[in-house]
Order: sequence, then structure tokens, then C-alpha cells
Amino acid sequence: MAGCELVVNSSGRNSQRASLQHILALGARRVVVSKPLASGECDRTILRGVNDADLRAQDRIISAGSCTAHCFAPIVRQLHQQWPLTAGYMMTVHAYTSGQNIVDGGHASDPRRGRAAGANIVPTTSEAMVAFDQAVPALAGRIIGMAQRVPVTNGSNVELVLQMQGNATADQINACIAGASGLRGLVQYTSDPLVSSDILGNPHSAVFDSALTHAMPCGNGTLVRVLAWYDNEWGYANRLAELLAML
Repeated sequence: MAGCELVVNSSGRNSQRASLQHILALGARRVVVSKPLASGECDRTILRGVNDADLRAQDRIISAGSCTAHCFAPIVRQLHQQWPLTAGYMMTVHAYTSGQNIVDGGHASDPRRGRAAGANIVPTTSEAMVAFDQAVPALAGRIIGMAQRVPVTNGSNVELVLQMQGNATADQINACIAGASGLRGLVQYTSDPLVSSDILGNPHSAVFDSALTHAMPCGNGTLVRVLAWYDNEWGYANRLAELLAML
């Protein structure tokens, strides 16, 4: 690996810090891991359009977060700037992945993921929350979430239910996202009645489905529900390529 600028670890394995440091010891200058890493396992987690400015020259082990975190983090950050976030819940309806069984069987960490991926809706955890908390420490712990893995091979969505300070209508929420210059190239705004196959091949981190925005008064603030679609393969691949270009 001597003389190698960047090594991308997309294996899903050997993502502990000791293994990644071994790659550096062999001569690579930086290692980028295409999944969220636990605190202390990497020098930095970068979500494009959210915390790019946090990247430092001395960062050697870098996590590119997850496709789901890239989908919802820019939206949450944008809304938080206008209506500060009190608490929230994230649910991703996600295409099944190689971390699940194709037929019913055992699983090392999650018995639900051991069930046949192509025949079940599978409730499970989402690593996206780890990436979000690291990339947006000011909001760490304010959002919890999970995944529902479903029998499609690609194409997912995120539903966010957010308790925001201040008064907001659905139209104001939509206008906030539609007019955000900082989201250009990352979040696409649409009023089309989409389904998951419609966003396959879309390079954005998120396709904001404005027709599904809801807002209602709740206590001293507003309870907001928004939904965004994402191609969990191609959208994330574009963000990873952009991160490599930054490095």
C-alpha cells in the first residue's frame, strides 16, 4: 500500500480501528469506511452538506456515514435552523441488504434479520443514528430511530416526526426545504406522487416528498412529519465519490 493515497473499505468487515490503522501502517495515507463507525473507531464522520467543514488535514480514518444518515441529516439541519428541534423520531423503510438472510435461519446479532429478507417486513436497528450523532453533535440524542427492511432490492424512504419550537405550517416547512440553497445537489424537492421505483438512479441524498408534509400545533411548538425518498445505493455512492474528491 506504499504510495496509496486513499483506501476505501466497503467490505463491511475489518472496520475496527486496529484493523484500519494496520492499513495506514502498510503505507496508505487515509482510509475511508463506507459505513458508520462507533465512537473512537474513526477520526471523523462526514455527511456531505452537513459537516464538510469539520474535516481536518490530520484526519486519517474517516467514516462516510450511511445512506440513511445522508438522507435525513441535511433536512433536519435545515429545519432546525428555522424551528429549533426539541426531539424527533426517524423511521426508514429500507430495501433489504446483504446483512439479512435470504431464507429463514440463524443470525449472529439479530434474530429478525435471520428471517427471509424477500418475504418479510423486518423491524431492526439503524446505524444511521450513530452517524448522525457524530456528524451533528449539537443534536446528539434528540432523535432516535429504527429501520423496517422490506422486500425490495433498492429504493428506500425516511419518515421524520419532529417536535419543533415555534409555529410552522406544512407550507412553511415545504418552503424552507424548497428554498434552501445549501441543499442544492443533495436534496431534490418534488410534489410528484412518487413510489420507490421512481427514485432508482437518482443521485441526490434525498428526494423530499412535499405532498406528504404535515404539521400541527403541539404544546408550545409544532409536531412536524416529513418524508424523503432515496436510492440507497446510487445516492450514497455519489456522496462517497464527493468525499474522496474532497480528501
